[in-house]
Amino acid sequence: MNARTLRGNWTPPSVGFCLIVLTYSLTLAFFAWGLTTPALDRVWQLHHQLKTGTAYALTGGDRELLSSALERHPALAEALLPAGQIGIISAQRDGWVDTPEVTILRTPRATLTQRILLEVQTPPQHLPLRATLAGPGWQRALDVQARGTMALELPAPGAAPELLSLKLEGAGLRADSSSIAVRVTFDPPGDTAGGASDEDEEELEENAADDSARGGSGQNVERPE
Repeated sequence: MNARTLRGNWTPPSVGFCLIVLTYSLTLAFFAWGLTTPALDRVWQLHHQLKTGTAYALTGGDRELLSSALERHPALAEALLPAGQIGIISAQRDGWVDTPEVTILRTPRATLTQRILLEVQTPPQHLPLRATLAGPGWQRALDVQARGTMALELPAPGAAPELLSLKLEGAGLRADSSSIAVRVTFDPPGDTAGGASDEDEEELEENAADDSARGGSGQNVERPE
């Protein structure tokens, strides 16, 4: 059989065969793209899961991904925040948190906010509770023995947007706002859409005076990570 015979027997592939090959190629390309889902797409997924309470604690990998995206895209922080330069991005209603781990986002421009206020109305059976606030390279802890308004001091913000984690731990505490009954606000409220009201400030001063008189119902502890 010579080359002329081979050329005479060769027939081009049919249109149907070409379409099948093209379909498989596009399918493989789609799955290859899906395995490397763009980081920003995952960020918006996480944001939705946190807001709805579907996910109430970031995994180490998700926290790293979100922190990396915030560092690469500084404007992303303000897009994720409902308003202002600091706020809760996990499930909450007017500051009343729905989950025992609260995710807070702060931008470098949140220079006015100096502390986080905790209005604790937790049912007595779940007290005492421990509140631990952590950020990049620092941690604060507060032991809460009774209901009232307490404060956790904030260090100055960093050069890039940062994620803060507030963990609430108590006997029988569960992911339910009626079980937790803690409202988180920011003081002063200038960097946020909401914040501490005049009543919050008065209650904080009254509780501080009461704590001083009886030896304190809470104790701030600062520990390096």
